Amino acid sequence: MSYQATVKRRMNEALPSGAWLQTTEASFELGISRYTLQKHVQNGNLEYWSHYYQLGNKKTAPMFFNVEAVRSTLARLAAPDAARGVNHGL
Repeated sequence: MSYQATVKRRMNEALPSGAWLQTTEASFELGISRYTLQKHVQNGNLEYWSHYYQLGNKKTAPMFFNVEAVRSTLARLAAPDAARGVNHGL
């Protein structure tokens, strides 16, 4: 689905609850750099609308992040393999 189709579909939906902050403020609250936050978006670790949204489709358009949703996802990603049930055969 294209970016524009996703935005049109989502325009009638309410944003998930939680604190939505711009990139700089969100990265400060999360204790990570803006670059790291952007990398999580680029790598697909964060979902559009659940974790972040962008005002417009230009590269420089402001992005807003759901701090609690991002914090939860980053904690899950940082969890040890054993906590996620990964068995390395050891």
